[in-house]
Amino acid sequence: MSFTVGDHSARHLRRILRTYLAGWGLSELADAAELGLTELVANVVRHVPGRRCALLILRTPEGVRVEVSDNCPVLPEVGDADPLSEDGRGLFLVAALAGAWGVVPREGGKTVWFECRPDAPVPEPAVYERAPVRATTYGRGSASMLSVPRSGTASGGSRSAAETASGREF
Repeated sequence: MSFTVGDHSARHLRRILRTYLAGWGLSELADAAELGLTELVANVVRHVPGRRCALLILRTPEGVRVEVSDNCPVLPEVGDADPLSEDGRGLFLVAALAGAWGVVPREGGKTVWFECRPDAPVPEPAVYERAPVRATTYGRGSASMLSVPRSGTASGGSRSAAETASGREF
């Protein structure tokens, strides 16, 4: 499918992906695959003039492959995952969650892809040194987060979905 994406397109595309995964018996891949798709679509919204792209969801013998193609020849790069930055982590997240990913330059643009497999090892989370966070819920939805105090002991915390999406702590 080829279309122009906007700020809210990822929500609809995640639903389509989730439907395919459930139909293929691969629902356990939904979280990682939906996050990867969201990040690739967000890159199109932010960086591709005209926001036009094509989406391809493929069932592979190992799992699922998701491809997003666009007409921008500029190749994406994995940025430094600065814990205080509000952006620049998209491909870092894709690389961390996907079994494999890559970029294929093509005439007039590129295709960015990733694959998720049920048997892929779960990557170890990156640990950043910072002060502990109190367990607090803001708003209706919340997401868990892990903070590591300077002593090295992990403690749990909670942030709202909006805070999680923005990468900010309140």
